Amino acid sequence: MNGRWNVDGPVTMTKIPAEFAEFVVAKRNQLLSNVVTSSLVGVVLANGVALLAGDASPAVLAETVQTQVPLYILTAIASFLAR
Repeated sequence: MNGRWNVDGPVTMTKIPAEFAEFVVAKRNQLLSNVVTSSLVGVVLANGVALLAGDASPAVLAETVQTQVPLYILTAIASFLAR
């Protein structure tokens, strides 16, 4: 096992064996989708609850969304460049 990929060393994506290449790419895309979706749902739910509870105004919610959109764009760019 000493010569195998990612055994007894740091996890790296630079030396992926050919038989795992498609799986790793698919899993990376799935993880990205899960992170972005979870974040988006969390922001939407938190904003909705805050609005219903009267703890936030529509202006504050708009600012929150304006803050999140560039983060999603940067994540998409980073994902594209990582391929």
